[in-house]
Amino acid sequence: MKILIITKIKYKKDKEKIRNILQILAFQEITKNTYIGEIKNNEQKILEENIKKQNNPHDTIILIPLKPNTYKNITQIGQKIELEEEKYKII
Repeated sequence: MKILIITKIKYKKDKEKIRNILQILAFQEITKNTYIGEIKNNEQKILEENIKKQNNPHDTIILIPLKPNTYKNITQIGQKIELEEEKYKII
C-alpha cells in the first residue's frame, strides 16, 4: 500500500529523526515536508509506533494511505515524480 506522509516539524533535529525513519523504509522525499512510499499493511503500525516515539507533541505528522485506484487518479503538473524501486528497504 502506498502512503503519503505530510509533516510539519519545527526543529531540524526532529525533522532529521523522522526523515531517517522514512529513508530506512525507502520513502521518497517529494518536498521538505512530504514523503511517499510503499509498505505492507502490517508495516504501517510499526511505522506509526516508530514515528510516535520520535515525534514532538507540538509537531504534526499525517499519514494518508492511498488505495491503488486513488493513486492511479492523481494528477501531476510539472516535473513528474516517479517512485524509485525499493532497493534500500530494510526491515
